[in-house]
Amino acid sequence: MKVFRTWGLLGDLNMAVDVEMGNHLQEPALRLYNWAKPTLSLGKHQKRVRLNESYMSEMGIDCVVRPTGGRAVLHWDELTYSLVIPKSHILSKESVLGLYLIVSKCIEGALRKLGFDVSVERPNRKQFQRTHACFDSASAYEIKINGRKVVGSAQVRTERFILQHGSIVLKQHFEEYEKCLFLDTDQFLRMNAGALLDFGEVTLEDLCTALIKEFEVILGKHEEMALPFPLLRKAVLRRREFVWKTNSCGNANWEH
Repeated sequence: MKVFRTWGLLGDLNMAVDVEMGNHLQEPALRLYNWAKPTLSLGKHQKRVRLNESYMSEMGIDCVVRPTGGRAVLHWDELTYSLVIPKSHILSKESVLGLYLIVSKCIEGALRKLGFDVSVERPNRKQFQRTHACFDSASAYEIKINGRKVVGSAQVRTERFILQHGSIVLKQHFEEYEKCLFLDTDQFLRMNAGALLDFGEVTLEDLCTALIKEFEVILGKHEEMALPFPLLRKAVLRRREFVWKTNSCGNANWEH
């Protein structure tokens, strides 16, 4: 398993790197990263989303379109993981839900070793999506603490690879999240969403170390390295494909 830690990249480049990992690498890879500035990411199919662009501009919040599906996530105080599985790997034979469960169990194991009383829960379909916000939703094999979602993930499959990435939230920014999406104070969001630092203390370094150890169980011994230059160069050339444009959400031509 290749492991990459990339800190402080802008959102469009983060999305391009996730895709190009799948295009360039022949073995499973785990990338752990954060964002250079607060960024709202929208799922690739999430069209007709009205965003508070003037507020986002004033606050310095970027917006990108993910290569995966799902709903809007405000990336701010978090650790983001990105897992790429080549189609040649045995895990690629797992179903969408099967792989979600395997990945969620790895993250659960890491968080439990760090002292967080997390659980992987099946969705309660009575609590499905009310808004465009990812953390106001129920999905497959959610990772929760005391009923509050602390990890949001999304997956996509291509002919060459599977990509699953997600947000492991350290601190929620409810007011900014709501304002970006023109939501009033959303009590459902505030009841359903949580963050690790609400329930204990953890450093990014400890969180990264714990995650790497858990993923080694399913993907083998890790080799930590810098992003290969050809991969990074291609991602830089493609980064603008993932920038959100008014009325054009979801049109990124990222699969080619």
